Amino acid sequence: MHFASLFLSALATTAIASPIVHVKRDATSIISSISAISAQITTLNNTLNTFTPGNLINTFTVLKIQQQTKQVEDAINAAINTAGNSKNLNADDSGKIATATLDFTPKTYSLLDNLQRKKPVFDKAVLGLVSVSSMVKDSLQRQKQLSASFSSTLASKLAEPYKSLAPIISDSVAAAFDKAIKTFSAPSGGLLG
Repeated sequence: MHFASLFLSALATTAIASPIVHVKRDATSIISSISAISAQITTLNNTLNTFTPGNLINTFTVLKIQQQTKQVEDAINAAINTAGNSKNLNADDSGKIATATLDFTPKTYSLLDNLQRKKPVFDKAVLGLVSVSSMVKDSLQRQKQLSASFSSTLASKLAEPYKSLAPIISDSVAAAFDKAIKTFSAPSGGLLG
């Protein structure tokens, strides 16, 4: 009897000392990660709207844009991790994720369009003279790669027909990134960059 209670005490101590790691692996966590990306894109797009030619605070706005760009990238990386750690999804959950993706994709297009409209401002962003367009191009290239990685990771978890339809959206987003990258590959017109 004494041995049994000693064994149970040791087992209880081990159970308490061992943390239980709970990783969300469901449609809700994936949708939450998509919402996080969407929120970061909205924040960045709103900041871009304040980025205007001749504004003396543009140098500071560039730093803010750079920070928010990093936050978008972090959100995409987290979403890749969430999707990668998720189990394969059934048709109902796949449909919910497809809806969430379709709701947030226009925000991506809007951000990329807004960036292209702002290229002349990026060309002379620092003190009205120095271009940061090459930095924007580099960020766009990274985000295109992250977007492709998220799309392929997510698609691998979806049920049919969503899995087969996913490339239509991801190819369209990739084309929008390519267009923005091409815009920022053009000569800047600033002193540097």
